[in-house]
Amino acid sequence: APAPPLATPLVAPLTPTALDLGRGRGRPGRPDPGHAGRMPRRGHRPARTLALPAAAAGLVGVALLATLTVGGGPGAAGRGASAAAAKGAAGGRPAAPSCTPLPYQPCGQPAAAGTDGRACLPGFYDLDGSAADGCEATSDWRPGTTVGAAAVHANVVPPSAVDTFTARVDGHLTSFCGGRLDLHLTAPTAAVDQLQVRDPSGRLLATATSAGGEAATASVAKPGCFGDHSETLHLEVRTVAGASAADFRLTRSGGW
Repeated sequence: APAPPLATPLVAPLTPTALDLGRGRGRPGRPDPGHAGRMPRRGHRPARTLALPAAAAGLVGVALLATLTVGGGPGAAGRGASAAAAKGAAGGRPAAPSCTPLPYQPCGQPAAAGTDGRACLPGFYDLDGSAADGCEATSDWRPGTTVGAAAVHANVVPPSAVDTFTARVDGHLTSFCGGRLDLHLTAPTAAVDQLQVRDPSGRLLATATSAGGEAATASVAKPGCFGDHSETLHLEVRTVAGASAADFRLTRSGGW
């Protein structure tokens, strides 16, 4: 007798999940182990055609969850974009540190000569008032210098200084009352210098003031007519106006 027709299943075949797709179940062309040999009836939509949209939706959900987890939530992308925009606006470079210029050291420049940036170093002086060349002046006076046959050169630095020298006079008995010692001072053009001549006791004997680079002479006569009157005179050179790091010139002539 002919076989009875197959009964229509009461429960529709289950749609494969994304996990089934990963294990190979529900792939097109491979029969489902739970329904081996069973072909879909005409008029029913095959289950495998419904599996692809469901699997795609599952993968999209997993990717979205991973994005939210790694990115730190929906606001993270906005914050990252803001930070990137701020960095781009600054040119990608960190802000330069602030700088306060010093009297003798502009920002980004070394300290001017003879200074530590704030003030003159010991022994250095700013006589021209220019911060660009720093503290340009130093003293070249040497203590214990004697004014003899050769000219003496020195400067008065700082302007409040007093340069001291000695001048030895070897007298002669035959000169009687006619001997005289002349001391010549020539100041630099930017200063007015004064020469003072004193005897060994400190008594002032003569003065001379030089200005504008013109020489001035201090003359000392022989103290007496009898005897040689040999002695060592003390000389002082000081600045009475202006200021200059240039040298003055001091010479002598005559004697007794």
